[in-house]
Amino acid sequence: MTEAKRFEKEDFKDGMPDNSFESCTFHSCTFTGANLRQHKFVDCEFHDCELSNVLLTGAVLQGVSFVGCRMLGVHFETLNNILLSFSFAKSALDYSMFQGLQIHKTSFVDCSMREVDFSDSDLAGSSFRDSQLTGSTFDNTSLIKCDFRGAQGYIVSPVNNRIKKAIFDREGLEGLLAEFGIEVE
Repeated sequence: MTEAKRFEKEDFKDGMPDNSFESCTFHSCTFTGANLRQHKFVDCEFHDCELSNVLLTGAVLQGVSFVGCRMLGVHFETLNNILLSFSFAKSALDYSMFQGLQIHKTSFVDCSMREVDFSDSDLAGSSFRDSQLTGSTFDNTSLIKCDFRGAQGYIVSPVNNRIKKAIFDREGLEGLLAEFGIEVE
């Protein structure tokens, strides 16, 4: 296990020195397409890293934060969901999958999340503040007490999702009423 180590501008596309990391920080590192299956990251931080198309099958993410990262096409639904917890800020998560995950109180703040699939997920208490959600799928998703203030481009069906006590801006009403053919001016 690697503990409390700082990695800077390293290329991990072809593998990592260990498969278990605790309290580590990764700055400007490249993981594009890396195989991180069965790897474990606990209380780690990723800043300005490239993680597009990374393979996470069975990986453990506990208390992990991603800030300013590019994570296109990542299949988060393949993670080990025991004690799964992470947060995202100022990151690009376009074309990623969170289908079927139970990730309460997850922070997706100021992120680009175009064409992301959240179907069948439980996101209760999560925040999508100031994020771009154009084309993202929310179907049979629990969005109870979620915060969508400042978010743009979302379409959330009040019929097919649980949205009790969720917070939306007035500007976001169009995304709630789209399926009913109601126009908001």
